[in-house]
Amino acid sequence: MSIVVELKISEEISANQSVADTYVVPNGKLFSIEKSLASGVDGTSSIAVVWDYGGVGEEVIWYMNADGEIPFRYSNTGDGTKKIAIEAQNGPDSTRTLSGYLYLRVQE
Repeated sequence: MSIVVELKISEEISANQSVADTYVVPNGKLFSIEKSLASGVDGTSSIAVVWDYGGVGEEVIWYMNADGEIPFRYSNTGDGTKKIAIEAQNGPDSTRTLSGYLYLRVQE
């Protein structure tokens, strides 16, 4: 049995700023990324999926600097402290609306 967790960003982000939506994966629980999307990005802005967000072992596992979807699968086991995140980073040009979506399945 599993639960679905959706992480979403859709907001105006100032130049050289970032915004993230995070989820702490419970200890010993396997999670799988099933879908991720990016919208509103260009060569100077990006949407990324990051494991251990803000931690010492931070790892970018998916990165996109153009609109669209890259099908991929990623699974890992939580330790109750590490965060999975979707992060929108804006470039230096101007304020823009960036959107990102991450769909996870977490073992119960």
